[in-house]
Amino acid sequence: MINRAIYDQLIKKEVLTVAEILIHAEQTSFLYDSDTVRDWKELTLSSGHTRFPVLDEQNKVCGIVTHKDIIDQDNSVKIKKLMTKQPITVSENSTVAACAHIMIWEGIEMIPVISRNQILAGIVTREDVLLAMQSADRQPQIGHTLNDQVLKHMRFQGSDIAVSITPQMSSSLGTVSKSVFVAIIEEATKYSMKRERKRELLIEHLNIYFLKTVPIDSELTVSLDMLDSGRKFAKLDVTICSRQETVAKAMLMCQLIEA
Repeated sequence: MINRAIYDQLIKKEVLTVAEILIHAEQTSFLYDSDTVRDWKELTLSSGHTRFPVLDEQNKVCGIVTHKDIIDQDNSVKIKKLMTKQPITVSENSTVAACAHIMIWEGIEMIPVISRNQILAGIVTREDVLLAMQSADRQPQIGHTLNDQVLKHMRFQGSDIAVSITPQMSSSLGTVSKSVFVAIIEEATKYSMKRERKRELLIEHLNIYFLKTVPIDSELTVSLDMLDSGRKFAKLDVTICSRQETVAKAMLMCQLIEA
């Protein structure tokens, strides 16, 4: 139990959080809801940015203002009338992966980071999140998640992907567990999209069909076919085979993260 607790802590330490990549409040730019469009224009010129958190008189985050809100507005108009109220925010304990998910789905470039009492702690940008995810992929792992364990037994050569099934990957029935299949599909997809599109990704939807059981010591091959793709998404068909027999099929949708 002690070893397991230490192991869990090692994994937690390696999970990237917002606290590690945020730009602190004192180093970023923001506006107050009592400021005007003229103040926004001056801050844009001095900072080179166009998106800013908006704070109330208690320094709590109450909105976001961007260049789209300012278009054709008089210089004397208060920011409070133009800002987007109740903005999406994250805490310092939020994971970088959660931020990436929000940014992709909401189509936003910057998220305010708040403390427990809604005070502005800083901001994270899409660029910060992408660089952090790319850096994490290059770092050596100490504590290993299920995906890390599976990845150690996967082999990649061009478009060919193979997996050696070990006893640690089995269920109580002695066949490959469903969670291992998911890990194989996730890692194969990440490899394929990095190879073909040079993109980071988040899998948003996954349907798996288990057709045959797979015993320990089996050798699996994984093939992926692109069904549809765009600038921000991709749909793929995944086939997993053992001895030329299909043992599992999957269809997935993933969101692509732009640099």
